[in-house]
Amino acid sequence: MIYLGIIMNNYFSIILEIITIFTATIWIAEKLKLISYIQKKTKKKKEKIRFTKKEYLIKNIASIFPTLLFVFIIRSFIYEPFQIPSKSMLPNLIVRDFILVEKFSYGLKDPITQRTLIKLKNPKRGDVIVFKYPQNTKLYYIKRIIGIPGDVISYNNLKKTIKIYRKQKNISVIYHTKKNENNKILIEEKIENKKHYILINNTKKKNNLLIYPSNKYIKTWKIPKNNYFVLGDNRDNSYDSRFWGFVPKINIVGKAKFIWMNLKQEDGKWPTGIRLNRIGKIQ
Repeated sequence: MIYLGIIMNNYFSIILEIITIFTATIWIAEKLKLISYIQKKTKKKKEKIRFTKKEYLIKNIASIFPTLLFVFIIRSFIYEPFQIPSKSMLPNLIVRDFILVEKFSYGLKDPITQRTLIKLKNPKRGDVIVFKYPQNTKLYYIKRIIGIPGDVISYNNLKKTIKIYRKQKNISVIYHTKKNENNKILIEEKIENKKHYILINNTKKKNNLLIYPSNKYIKTWKIPKNNYFVLGDNRDNSYDSRFWGFVPKINIVGKAKFIWMNLKQEDGKWPTGIRLNRIGKIQ
């Protein structure tokens, strides 16, 4: 089974933005009205200023604006929460992991246009990123960066290994088998100095026809400027760059940094608890 690696975020950001703008408008209007009241009170000190029910409602709505503005700034520029709904990033991320994505890892972006306002560092090989799916930017995916602009990636679908070339030089990629159980092989993959685990199917069945209609076991990609090649850690069960190509830099939302919660829950049932052992930094 091929897992997409779609991240659950829905339209919360858009709704939050609309509500923030709405409450900001009311907050500004309420403050201007308050100034007017103060001026009147100065002229007529003994006169009591009375608020109607409508004015009290407006005042209460305006009072939540600072909180919404704080949340909006955090989500837009610093950290944004997402939930993992699929198995494409096993064994490192599992279903119902709640993660924090660092929005400023690679720079600050305009939350509306996605235009980069301040450039920081570039994405690196081994980074786990959340990005907008190039073929449908309403969907958010999570994968691991394998290749950066200028790299040549070679993937052997028979051996399940990758090779990375840059300016005719080999980039170090080392594999160590850790476990072999339940028709899955757990492997430690080390790209340069970054280690992480991947899963491959322990079966003689070949899925090369699915990825390579030409029946070739090895396929090569050259990564263009401002694009990235990404793979899921669940290598035989991930819908990634092998199928649909590269991730443009502008589509990158941020770097997945931390698992802050995982719910104990069976499909179709209410959660029964929290898996504390899942909390921690993402490899």
